[in-house]
Amino acid sequence: MSGITINDEYINELREQFKKWADFLNMGFGLVSFTLALTCLGTKTPVLNAWFSLIVVAFIRYKGSHIFPSEIIRLRKAAKLDQNARIVLNGLSKEFLSVKAMILGYPVFLIGYVLLCIIAVSPLLIPIMPALESYVGF
Repeated sequence: MSGITINDEYINELREQFKKWADFLNMGFGLVSFTLALTCLGTKTPVLNAWFSLIVVAFIRYKGSHIFPSEIIRLRKAAKLDQNARIVLNGLSKEFLSVKAMILGYPVFLIGYVLLCIIAVSPLLIPIMPALESYVGF
C-alpha cells in the first residue's frame, strides 16, 4: 500500500467523502424511494409500480455512483494482493459500511428503499405476513 499515510487528515478526508455519500443516499436515493413507495401504495397495481420504481431508483443509484468514496474502491482492488490494504479496508468498512453504520448514517435510505422493496416482493411475503395484504391493497 505504497503512498498512503494513515493519519487524522486521511481519515477526516474519508469521513467527508462518506458524508457526501450519506447525503446522496438519504436525500437523493432514499427520499425518492420513500416517495415512490408511498405513491405505489396509492395505485391499483402497487407491486407492478414498485418494480418500475425500482428500475428508476437503480438508475439514480447508477448516476450517483461517482459520489461513492473512490479510496474504498482503490483499497478493494489493492486488498486482493496487499495485506496492509486489506487491514485498512476492513477498518474503514467497519466504521463506514457496517450494519450499525448503515442504520445510523443512512436511515432515510434504508426506510425508503426497504419499503419500496417490500412492496415489490409483497406477493411473496403475504404468506409469512398476512397483514401485509391489506397494506398493499390486494
